[in-house]
Amino acid sequence: AAGQNLSSKDSLLVGLSYLKTNKLTEAINFFKSISVQNPTKQDAEFYLAMTYLKNKNYSEALTLMEQIRSNSNHVYRNQFSEDYINKVKKLNSK
Repeated sequence: AAGQNLSSKDSLLVGLSYLKTNKLTEAINFFKSISVQNPTKQDAEFYLAMTYLKNKNYSEALTLMEQIRSNSNHVYRNQFSEDYINKVKKLNSK
C-alpha cells in the first residue's frame, strides 16, 4: 500500500510530488494512507480534496471540502468558502 513504510510527513511529501507531476491516482493513494491520528492528517485532507478537484472527482472533493469547512478546528477550514463549494457543486451537477 502507498506510504506503508514511510512516515506520515514523508507520505504527504510524496503525495504532493505526485500531485505536482500530475500523477493524480498515486497522489490520492498517498494522501489517503495518512492515518486519522496523525498531525499531518489535515494537510493530507486538504491536498486530497484539491487532487480530487484536479482529477474532476467533484463528488469526492465536495464531501471532503464540506467536512473540512464544517470542522471549526481544521487548519484549512477557510480555504473552502461557501462560494467556492457552490462553484464545485455546479461542476458536479454537469
